[in-house]
Parts: sequence; structure tokens; C-alpha cells
Amino acid sequence: MRRLLDRNIATLVVVVLVGQLLAAVLLYQLVMHPQAMRLAEVTAEMTDTIGKTMAHMTPTERRALMSRFNADDAVLIRPGDQAPDIGFRGPTILERDFLTAISHRLNQDMPVEWRADPQSRLWVHLWLGGEDWWISLTPRKLRAPLLSTIIALGSALFVAIAGGIALQRLIDKPLRGLVQAVDSYDPDRAGQPLAETGPLEIAAVAHAFNRMTARLAEQDAERALMLGAVSHDIRTPLTRLRLSLAMLHGADADLLDSAGNQVDRIEDMLRQFLDFSRGFDNEPMARCEIAPLLHRCAEESDMGVSLTVDVTPDLAISSRPAALERAVANLLGNARRYGIAPYRLEARSTGGLLTIAVGDSGKGIDPAFHETLCRPFARGDEARGGEGTGLGLAIVRRVASAHGGHFDFAFRDGLFLAVLSLPNLSPR
Repeated sequence: MRRLLDRNIATLVVVVLVGQLLAAVLLYQLVMHPQAMRLAEVTAEMTDTIGKTMAHMTPTERRALMSRFNADDAVLIRPGDQAPDIGFRGPTILERDFLTAISHRLNQDMPVEWRADPQSRLWVHLWLGGEDWWISLTPRKLRAPLLSTIIALGSALFVAIAGGIALQRLIDKPLRGLVQAVDSYDPDRAGQPLAETGPLEIAAVAHAFNRMTARLAEQDAERALMLGAVSHDIRTPLTRLRLSLAMLHGADADLLDSAGNQVDRIEDMLRQFLDFSRGFDNEPMARCEIAPLLHRCAEESDMGVSLTVDVTPDLAISSRPAALERAVANLLGNARRYGIAPYRLEARSTGGLLTIAVGDSGKGIDPAFHETLCRPFARGDEARGGEGTGLGLAIVRRVASAHGGHFDFAFRDGLFLAVLSLPNLSPR
């Protein structure tokens, strides 16, 4: 039993069971046994009185007395030669003590002869008034005290265990909620805070988790704000640098082209920084035609004939168009930078899910690096070589998260695919 709930329930059952057994022993020793001894003493005195009375009666008077006893159905008396039929049970511990006490009280030290009839009456063979008799003091429909005690203790055990299990489940519910919240925590999508209910200890854990997620969200917001501010401030001098390069005359053409390419690369990096810092949750959902969006991204990628686009013309969903276009552009840029031609861009709608996949003919990424490369500022040099900001795939994953989808990699038909999966919501 590795779960806390199972261990608590097992402990509860053992503790309650031991407590019930101890209570049963104490009840027998302190209550039931003394009461049985007192009852045996009273019964012995009554039986002794009956015997002495019967010793002075004529046979006719004895039969009349037995008839009156037998008619009452509380005390039954039979002559010794009319033994009752044998039933299917023996005396309980309490009944055995009771019979032994009666035997000693009546000065009959010989072993007590008893017999239980089919109606569960307990008969005792005694010598009274100079004759032997079978006497029953057990009402036929009266449940044995020990059985009643066992039923009571069993009922109490059942109620205690049922209540304990219900209590443990009540305590376990917020713990399961905490586990689910931890497993489903996504730094790119702020979820509802965990309910701080239940016992104080559980509520304290939930409160600590909420504070932790709040701190993480605050740190992420501060990092994004700083990144956005730095990127925005750098764009102004970068624009001036581009203007200065354009105004240079007579300089080496190759040097100017190299400087221009570096400026383009820096601007692309800044654009990714800004995209990542701003996020995409604030963009409203709108109808998005998938085919025009993919063809536009394909044209801007400058992959030419090495890129094949496969998309149904009338495919449309409700999404954040700008965010989706940025994600597709990043995937195409990664394929061109790290992959091998030919390339493929496709979109499919199956089972309520829209999948947009960008594939190349390269060897792909080691699965051990899949999760790492989707983190912010992770570089793919060790996996596939090349340069980058380390934000391309992180932006794609954030776009997927903003749409309630997911992002993953796959191999199919000899192509390594980066697959963006989004809920196929009806277009508005």
C-alpha cells in the first residue's frame, strides 16, 4: 500500500478493530461476567427453592407445578427420563460460566450435563428434591447476550470504519486536487488558483502552491517586460544603423551586404523577443482561413520550389490569426535553417483537431532534446547545429497553449515533422 489513503484506511481498520476487541474483553470481564454470576446465584436459589418445595409434594402436585412452569414458557421442567432433543449448538462462554456457577451453588460438583434443543433452548440436568430433572431457563426467542454484544460491536466497527473512510476521502480530495494542479501546471497558461479548503495543514499546502505559482507568474512577467523593453530600445539605434549603411557610398559591396544581413538577423531576433514577451493571449479569436495563411507563410519563407504546400482550400477555424501565422513562420524558419530540402507544409482536420505540420528530409532531432528545445532560450546547436535566439519553438508552444492545443515532433513518410495541433473550433 503505497498511497497515503490506503495506509490511513488500513491503520484505521486495525486501530478500530483492536479497540473493539479490547472493549469486548473489558465488557465481558467487568459487566457481562459479573452479571452472569449474580444471575446464576439468583437462579440457583430459585432452583433450590423449587427442589425443596417439590420434595414435599405429591406426584400429582408436582405435575401441576410443572404444568404451570411449562405454560409460562420462561422456565421449563421435565423429568430426568424425558431428555430434550439435541440441537445444533453448544453453550457460549457466558452460558458455560453460568452453568458452572449454578452447579457449584447447588453443591453439585460433578460435571454439568447440558443439552441445546433445536429451538436453541439450553437445558441443564440437575438433581432436585431427590429426583433428577431437565430444567431450561433460556426463553426460546431471546437472543444470547454474547451474540447481541457481537452484533453491537460489529455494527460499531462498521460505522467507525465507514466514517473513517469517508473522512479520509474528504482529506484525500484536496490532496488529489493539489497533485492534479501540479501535474497540469503550465507556465504559459495561468490556471485558476487552487482552492484553499479542507484541514488547516492541507489548506496551508494549497496556499503555498498558490504563492509559488504567483511568484513564478510574476517572475515570468518581469522577465518578459524586461525583454520587451530591451528589444524595443535596441530597435531605434538599429534603425539608424540600417539608415547609415544605406547612405554609405563607395564602400565595399560585400561588406555592406554582410552588415545588412547582420542587421536583418538582429531585427529578426528582436522580433522574436517581442513576440515572446508580449504573448498571444490578448489577441482576440477570429475566423482564420488556413490555406491563404499557409501560402502566405510559404511565400515569405523564400523556400521556393523546395517547399510543397498541401492544404484543403476551404479549411477554416476560429483562432488567433497573427499568433498562428507567427508559429508557422517560425517552424518554416527552423526547417530552412536546420533541415534538409525538400520541405513540406501541410494542414489536416481530423477528429475535431487541426494539425499543421512542417517537415524536412533531415535526420530530425534526438527525442531526448524534444522537451529541452521547446524551452525559452534553448539552443539547438547540440542537436542539429546552427544559430538562433532559442525562442522559435518556445513561441510555437506558447501559441499552441494560447489555443488550448499542443506541439510535438514526429517522423512520417521519411520526413521529420514539427506538428502544431489545435482544437478545430467552428469559425465565427
